[in-house]
Amino acid sequence: PNMSPDRNPIQHLWGNLKQQVEHHSPSSIQALEEVLLVEWKKIDVAICCHLVHSMCRRLGAVQLNPALCQFWKLFFCSLSC
Repeated sequence: PNMSPDRNPIQHLWGNLKQQVEHHSPSSIQALEEVLLVEWKKIDVAICCHLVHSMCRRLGAVQLNPALCQFWKLFFCSLSC
């Protein structure tokens, strides 16, 4: 199913990666690949954990089937990083 960007944590991660890559202004595909790999490796696990845990708040802001919403809240909020 499609999710809006504010309910899809990977979109935030891609946005952060895009900003970091743009700082380098790669001028070729090879340079872009190199910069992407370097910046990808710099992503802190804490950022990913924060995005996962933010799903509790994000799901609370949308109106889903209550049982489905409860399932996803339990899933995301029980993950430990």
